Amino acid sequence: MNSLKKFIFLLFVLINIQSVFAQQEDKSLLTLDMIFNGNYFSGESAEQTRWIDNGKLYTALESSKETTDGKDIVK
Repeated sequence: MNSLKKFIFLLFVLINIQSVFAQQEDKSLLTLDMIFNGNYFSGESAEQTRWIDNGKLYTALESSKETTDGKDIVK
């Protein structure tokens, strides 16, 4: 009878240990919270974009590579 109690206790412990490991969150999975509340999918935006040549081209202001705190018009 004593060995049966030990067996049941060991079985109970093994089942609970397995469930603890199974509940760990997989960080590689995509969640709705990551999509809508995180910064994972935010991108850079073009400032003051203007369409020219009947919508075939656009110009935008971007940070200047040559002048500190300056802006360049890029096409």
